[in-house]
Amino acid sequence: MKKLVYLHELDSVRTSNAGISRGLECLFEEVVKNGNYVAVSMNQLADSKIFFSAIQDKENYNHILRLFEKGVIRISRYMTSEGEIRTPSQYMLQSLNKNISSVEKQNDIEAREDSFITSALPIKHNDKEMLKIMRDAIMFSDPDSIRAKCKDISFGTTIEKKNEIVEYLCTYVSFILSISKMQLAGNPPKKEKAFDYGKFMVELKNFDVSKWFSGEEELCRIYTNVLTKTDLENKKTILELAGAYAAKKHINNRSNWHNYFSLDDENDNAIKHFGTVLQEDELLFAEMLVDLCYNYTVEESITNISLHYRSFEDKESLHADIKERILQYWGEIKSGIYTPRTEEITEYIPYPRDAKHAGWDTSSRVILEEASAGNAEVYEDHYQKEKKVWTRKLRWTIIKNLAIAILYIVIFCVSDVVTGYIQDFISVLLSKQIANNPLFDIVLNIGVFVFLFSIVNSRLAQWINLPDILESVRAIKLSIKDSVVVRRIKERAYRRKI
Repeated sequence: MKKLVYLHELDSVRTSNAGISRGLECLFEEVVKNGNYVAVSMNQLADSKIFFSAIQDKENYNHILRLFEKGVIRISRYMTSEGEIRTPSQYMLQSLNKNISSVEKQNDIEAREDSFITSALPIKHNDKEMLKIMRDAIMFSDPDSIRAKCKDISFGTTIEKKNEIVEYLCTYVSFILSISKMQLAGNPPKKEKAFDYGKFMVELKNFDVSKWFSGEEELCRIYTNVLTKTDLENKKTILELAGAYAAKKHINNRSNWHNYFSLDDENDNAIKHFGTVLQEDELLFAEMLVDLCYNYTVEESITNISLHYRSFEDKESLHADIKERILQYWGEIKSGIYTPRTEEITEYIPYPRDAKHAGWDTSSRVILEEASAGNAEVYEDHYQKEKKVWTRKLRWTIIKNLAIAILYIVIFCVSDVVTGYIQDFISVLLSKQIANNPLFDIVLNIGVFVFLFSIVNSRLAQWINLPDILESVRAIKLSIKDSVVVRRIKERAYRRKI
């Protein structure tokens, strides 16, 4: 299909095992089953446990790296007042330096507000020593330095667990450095100014709840209360106060919005203002809208992206998509796949073996071409037609791989039969001469039948690029596996109902 898509399912706040698994399934579905390209934000890449849970598996590491190398997964570059943010390593260096600077602040609440809180790294936002070790490893392109500098750091755990943490950090840095050097892994930034956070939040506030959720009583009640109920002190809604709180720092920084819900300071927090006004599910819904608004803002900021609505100006199309997204988000919250209320993760938790997605090697065998710029039309336009074209291409690739492996085995067997026939022919031809000469028989068998025909078979295999018989059998096995993997891919990625 060759559309460049942005996946909300890869959001860094999705840290549960179910959320990680769902994110990987959606990523795999889009690039393998749908033939699309996936754009990831710097935040998704540097801060998401979803990517780094996958590359903890050494077998997956190179396959996922290869998708970046071919441009099938690409990083969205963006502009700031200081210039273009081009690579993940540049983004991480800025974030780590920001944290190191904020550690100097005595007020930990202020430090946490100003810090880059990562879900992917088992490092506290105020652990100055580890922050410097990570920064230097990226700055000097030296992942191995982490091992050397962490020898005397216990991480407050067992030696075995400590070694796992150190290896994970080395893998993290190696991955960031590798994809930062890949030409096709970068998606150019938008030249025009992207929408800010506030524009999509206005649309969520202007959303006609009674029209779009007429048959959803629970959502109608929750959404209406979030949009209309005000606190007793300020007479403002929770989203208005969260926006005012975020504007004190930077309104386009999602963490500033979430801090209003989570920080327990004396002056500003959602529980203080709305603890008796809104119910728990309504507070959770308000935070969910913050995440939804954030992902809409990021998606719109990506060059050549395929949206799920016509345009920001087409309110009917946009609001239809908002409805579907809210149903998706709320359903994932209720099923435990996602929760917007995410605390800082400082404990290293290995990705559970039974939740690993076991098909990334298939992507290396069925995705053979480098990615193009991507088709920026609406995602759902011509979806079924384009999906059929890609499915036929996918099947042909698997069948071709299988046919080539079978052909190699046939050629190998034929060459073995032919050389055996030649051996028999020469034996009969020279049988009278070697009948009374045992020494000549030995020389003939060793010199001709073993040495000479071994060379002939070897040269023949090189000439037609004939793999070993065991390699051909393995190729057949992998082709069958690819067919099974592709057939078993469930449709997890978001598509708007039309």
